Amino acid sequence: MKKQMRKKGILMSVFMGAIMGLVFTIFAQIKNQGRIIPMGIVISILISMVISLLVGLIIPVRKVTEATCKLLKISPDKRLVVGLASAFVFNLIFTPPNCCINMWYGMAMGLQDVPPTVTNVFQKMAFCAGLEYFVPALISTLLIDLVIGFFLTFFASPFVNKLTDKMCGIKRA
Repeated sequence: MKKQMRKKGILMSVFMGAIMGLVFTIFAQIKNQGRIIPMGIVISILISMVISLLVGLIIPVRKVTEATCKLLKISPDKRLVVGLASAFVFNLIFTPPNCCINMWYGMAMGLQDVPPTVTNVFQKMAFCAGLEYFVPALISTLLIDLVIGFFLTFFASPFVNKLTDKMCGIKRA
């Protein structure tokens, strides 16, 4: 059972990362560029999946959520309140790294005043990591992504939870 739960946690991280990456990328592209770039969406989804997988492997989200509910004295029979707390915790764990790295990548790809000699993507990312570019954009984007991420997590995670239960062979009563 422990192996199934570990597999389920990894799958949940990857699927939720993909969903968050898709929504955050579409929103960011419309907000910043006024249009959608399909290849940018694909790359951002892949980045989000990798980030979410790494974060999910490092941080035991279920244990953190249970500890938070225990700390707030939320009983497990209050499903709506537990769902809200779970979405809040999940959002605070996964949204900031996804937002920061995807925004950094997006800025590197869209930055117009990069010297023409800088052609490597990693050099572009280093160029736009300067505080004068990154911090103002980060603050506004992160705040908006936290709000969007909360609602996205609250509404999408039950469906992803059921899907990963089926994939891992976990039967719920």
